[in-house]
This record gives sequence, C-alpha cells and structure tokens, in this order.
Amino acid sequence: MNTIWFFGDSFSEGYNTHYQWVRNYISHKGYTPKHFTQIMANHYKYRIGNFAVGGIDNNAILDSIINNLNHIKKNDIVSVQWTNINRFRLASQEHEVIYSTEILNVDKVLKNVDIDKDCLYKLAINRQDNGLFINEINNWSKLLKYTFKQQRLVVWSPFPEYSVCSNIFNEGTWENEMTIDRETESLVQDHHYGEDGNKTISKILLDLI
Repeated sequence: MNTIWFFGDSFSEGYNTHYQWVRNYISHKGYTPKHFTQIMANHYKYRIGNFAVGGIDNNAILDSIINNLNHIKKNDIVSVQWTNINRFRLASQEHEVIYSTEILNVDKVLKNVDIDKDCLYKLAINRQDNGLFINEINNWSKLLKYTFKQQRLVVWSPFPEYSVCSNIFNEGTWENEMTIDRETESLVQDHHYGEDGNKTISKILLDLI
C-alpha cells in the first residue's frame, strides 16, 4: 500500500486534542469531524504519514521532509504546506531548537536564547512579509518538484503572502470562508479549517494532484 505524506503546521496536523481550540471545536460539534488529511487518504485508500506539527517554521518543515526522504516511495503522494513566512527558529542556550511565531511570541523565547530583546524584535520585524524570504520558499518548492518526480506532489499554503509564488498554490479564500470561527458564527473563535473548510480544501488539493 502506498502512503500519502503530509508536511506542514497545525493546518495539516489534524484534530490534535492537545490544542484547546480542537477540544472546543469537537465539544461544539459533538463529534470529531474528518480532517482533510483523512479525506484525501480515504479517497486514494493510502496510508497516512503525517509529520505536520503546529507552530513550526518553514525550516523545520523542510527538515522533516529531508528526514523522511528514504521512506517516501515511488507513486506515493506528498503534500507540503508552508507556514507563515514570519515564523523563524533560534537555538536555545542548550542548543536545542525553539520556535518563535512572528513578533507576537518574542517575549516568550527571550529567557531561552542569548539574544537581547531589541535584537530579537528587529529580527522578527525584518521577516514580516519580506519578499526575500517568500522567494526563498518558492525556490524550495521548485526544488521539491525535481526531488519528487516519481511521486505526486502538491505544494500549497493557506497564508496569503504566497499568492505571488509560481511554485506554491495559495488557498486564497481560507480566512473569509472556511474557518471554524466562520462556521460556528464565532462561538468557537479559531482560524483553522472547520468541517466544511476541510471538505473544500481536500477537494481543491485532490484536483491539484
């Protein structure tokens, strides 16, 4: 049996009940809806290899792909979902990797890195929707197309900054039409895909494969 591989952030991770927003949404629905990763795997009758992790940056996503290259077989399907370009990673004082999500989380990581607050803020601001970093991810995507010639590959992102990229499909309706917040009329306030949103994005991605 072949495998469908998912790499990305919390949008591709599935309904992980580690997160409060997931627990709130499931409680609101009264059941666990099917995530688009499940819908796509069921469509092809493939196993799921899901290495998406909430909160990670694009470097970590690329690392995850590289670490699994030896396991991805001919005719497998690979879904790569890039995250917010403003995320970046730093080495902690113990040389472990930590993640900082744009400028909002700078204060949370200050105690773990040997970088002063002003410098860290400047790094975060430097990344904000910077075309240099966006083009970098576009080039990574081009490289993936050459890497996965024996597989079916879809490279995409729900984040609007990638709309300018020729090698990345940008799902442009996400923020307005497909979120949990929109589906529940703000009873559950969260920006991830709701049940209908997962059905929609699965159809879009299946059409792209």
